[in-house]
Amino acid sequence: VVGVCAWPGATILGLCLAWGGEGAACGAEAPKEASAAQVPEPPSGPFLLDGEAAFDLVATAGGALLVAATPSGELRAHVLDARGGALGEPRSLARATRVDEVAVAAARGRVAVLYRGVVVGGGGDADGERPAVYRVLLDPEALAPSPPERLADGAPGSPQRGRLALAVGPSGELGALFQVEDGPCHEGPGCARFSFRRLQEPGDERRGVGLATSAPCPAPLAGYVQGGGVWFYGLCTVRDGAPETMVYAIQFEPRYAVAEPALPGAWPRGLATLGTTAVLIADAPGGPAAAAFPSATEARRPLNPRRQLRCDSAGPQLALGAMEVPLADVAGDLAAVLPPDLAPDGSRAAWTGERLLVAEPQPGDAVRLRRHRCEGASLVADSR
Repeated sequence: VVGVCAWPGATILGLCLAWGGEGAACGAEAPKEASAAQVPEPPSGPFLLDGEAAFDLVATAGGALLVAATPSGELRAHVLDARGGALGEPRSLARATRVDEVAVAAARGRVAVLYRGVVVGGGGDADGERPAVYRVLLDPEALAPSPPERLADGAPGSPQRGRLALAVGPSGELGALFQVEDGPCHEGPGCARFSFRRLQEPGDERRGVGLATSAPCPAPLAGYVQGGGVWFYGLCTVRDGAPETMVYAIQFEPRYAVAEPALPGAWPRGLATLGTTAVLIADAPGGPAAAAFPSATEARRPLNPRRQLRCDSAGPQLALGAMEVPLADVAGDLAAVLPPDLAPDGSRAAWTGERLLVAEPQPGDAVRLRRHRCEGASLVADSR
């Protein structure tokens, strides 16, 4: 249990994330691998999903899952193999009048989909309506989704990423952090508020009161990740016209909580873990900026924001400043820590163990999926 604390720009109203042990985690058993006869031929270069709006991409035990909402409000799951090839037709998960953000996480054979929108029959017409946050749980192999469950009313505003975040715990538990409707806080009557929740089975109770601020950035949540048993999350606020991200670190064994301001004047792009170290990537007036958070008890340290990806006999290796880890050891927002020419702003990325997949937004609410593989010491676009 973490008590009531306050830092400039935001308040932790309280946090009580009673994560269960392994036996209580989200997991069904990992899906069985497909036989050789079931694996399709390698795909032939990038493909385009026409008419897709909000989307997210996550690696699964057998490949990857691209979840995207069409402009007409249908939420669909595109199942991909380990080389990025489509396995069958997309599966409908839910329908809405409008969906403006999607977040997806996978662990132990279970996928959680969090989305923000107005659902037909539950919120009426989208015009003038306050959105809500919903979740769907599914098995990526069987694609048998649970019915959409409304978690909370959402905050009003134009479509914007940075209001939903998911994290995977050390035992495979899935946690969510999301913006809910505005309400009072110690800074005033109309604060942006954020709630924590554990995602396991429908009906699970909320596990934390959350965060609040009277001056959120347009995309307030910088991310939510776990590394080395520590849960990190970032909240962006605006002070005197300039952004600042507060990074919180919560450790349960032993219990410890800390918050540190990071990269003032820079707009956050994403939060990821490289091994057990959390890394914040941001866009500063002078160019990219980065900061590292080794643990809940160690102070943040500056980090050279230069990002490089190379290949060796062990597979792709990601270098960020002086840090270097296998790509398989990166969790959270992988696209944020990739070189920007490989994953432009707004992209989502996943490493399947065979291919690096990058989903990139295109004009006209479309998504382009690119595949990359190691060839010798170089990462090359997959055109086979």
